[in-house]
Formats: sequence, structure tokens, C-alpha cells
Amino acid sequence: MERLQYNGTRIVNRIEATVDTLELQNGEIQQEAVKVFWGLALVDITLLVAGFFGVHFRIVRPLHALCSAAQGIASGRYQERVGFRLHDEIGQLAQAFNRMADEVERNMRQNSDSLARLEKAYRDVDKFFQAVEQSPVSVLIADTGAPIRSCGR
Repeated sequence: MERLQYNGTRIVNRIEATVDTLELQNGEIQQEAVKVFWGLALVDITLLVAGFFGVHFRIVRPLHALCSAAQGIASGRYQERVGFRLHDEIGQLAQAFNRMADEVERNMRQNSDSLARLEKAYRDVDKFFQAVEQSPVSVLIADTGAPIRSCGR
């Protein structure tokens, strides 16, 4: 019986030593897992911040520039253009915007030129009518599509 008790005690001691070893290893594994967790969390945060900067510089900033240029054109600054050259959809949008701005500026210049010509023609016609009205001679103005008008005395 003593021998049985001795062997049982030895087995219990070995089991306790094994449990102590396993508990120590488990604690070390848990500590390592916590380190890995925080390392991965740091990597995730770094990637997230980098992603935000990427989105800001590749999407948000160019769209703000487009918006600002569009507001400039809407307020009469027809020379507004966007100056970035990207090779993606935002870049295509910027190129299309610049082409549109070129056309708007050209059309506004043509409209301004046409208006100036019309104003000059109006002044010339007005001068002509003033000269006719002040003339001592009567003038008949005939147009096939309008009634005959008499101007002057």
C-alpha cells in the first residue's frame, strides 16, 4: 500500500508539474497573442489612415477643385480651369470640364462680339434716322416686307 501511495504521489506530482508547465506556457501564449493583436491593430489603423489620405488626395481634393472652378465659371470667370492630370475617372472628368470651359469661354466671347456688332449697328441706324429727321428734304423708306414710312419734313 505504501508503494501504491508512493506511486500515486509521484503521478500526482508529475501531473501538477505538467499542469504548472502548461499554465506557464498558456500565459506566455496569451501574452504573445495580445502582442500580435495590438500589432495587427496598429497595422490596421495605419492602413486606415493611409486609405483616408489616399481618398482625400485622389478623390476629395480634385472634386473640390472641380467644384471651385465650376463656381468660378458660374460667377463669370470663364478662364477657370482645373490643373490636375490624373489618369482615372476623376482625370477624365477634369479633362471634360476643361473642354466644356473652353467652349463656354469661346461662346461667351462670340456672344460678346456679336453684341458689340449689334450695338454698333443700332448706333449707326440711330444716327441715320437722326440725320434723316433733321434733313430739310423728305425721305421715303420702302421695304418690300413693311409699309412705306415717311421720315423728315
